[in-house]
Amino acid sequence: MSGSRRSLIPVRAVDSIAPASHLGAQAGVSTETLLRDGSASARLRQLVENSGGNPDWIPGRVGHVAIVMADTKPRDADALFTFSKVRLARLADECRILNVELSVQSIVRA
Repeated sequence: MSGSRRSLIPVRAVDSIAPASHLGAQAGVSTETLLRDGSASARLRQLVENSGGNPDWIPGRVGHVAIVMADTKPRDADALFTFSKVRLARLADECRILNVELSVQSIVRA
């Protein structure tokens, strides 16, 4: 979770189909859980505080999900496997229904 946009930012190395698909599924489940289950947000705040972080980093409502795919080369939608594309399309539909902005980013890792 991060910043004034109330962003949930899952990050994962995506050098094959399984991690990319899992990242989309993880983002969907996490977003819906944080929006619909007040105890999940409270537990996340407690985990952050127990780890030495500031629980105020966790916003009251997720407003944005930024999926970040890390790989040794830049990735875009064309570079994803069909299964991963379908999962991301479903996540986009879920976010639209939940009134949450979605973005997909690629970062290059060493």
